[in-house]
Amino acid sequence: MNVVKDWVLDWKDTEPHPRLYVTRAEMEKAWKRADPAEVEAYFETHVKNNPLPSALHPWTSTSAVNAWLLVGTKQMAERVHLVEHARSWLARRGEEHFNMPKEIIAMYDAVMTAGVLTPADAALFRAQMAYIGYALDDPTTWSIERGYCSGNEE
Repeated sequence: MNVVKDWVLDWKDTEPHPRLYVTRAEMEKAWKRADPAEVEAYFETHVKNNPLPSALHPWTSTSAVNAWLLVGTKQMAERVHLVEHARSWLARRGEEHFNMPKEIIAMYDAVMTAGVLTPADAALFRAQMAYIGYALDDPTTWSIERGYCSGNEE
C-alpha cells in the first residue's frame, strides 16, 4: 500500500482517444472504408451469440472491440456491450494483465473513444489503466534484467 499511495491515478485527460496505438484521424479513415454488410457479417459471426461479461473469455471481448473498431459508433459500442467488457477486464487483477496487455490497452482506448462513458466511469477506467501500467512496469512483476521473462512480450 505504501507504493500504490504514491501512484498518480487521477488526472485531467485533455488528449482525445484513440491515441495509444492509432490516432483519431487514422481511425476515421478506416471507418469511412467500412462496408456495412461486412460489419454486420462480422457481428453475426463473432459477437452476437457471445456471453456478456459475467462469463467472459478473452476472445469474446476481443471480438466486441473488433466489431466496434470497424465502425467506431456509439451504437455499435452499446450493441457489443463495450463498457461491460472494459469494466470486467480493467477491474481484474492478475495474469490477464500480463498475458493480454495489448488487448486490454486496445479495449481501454476503444471504450474511452466510443462516447458511452459517464465522467465517473471514465475517471475510474483511467485509474484502472494507470494501475495496470504501474503493475506491468514494476520490476518485481516483469524484470527481464532479473530473468523474469516468459518470452510472450517483445
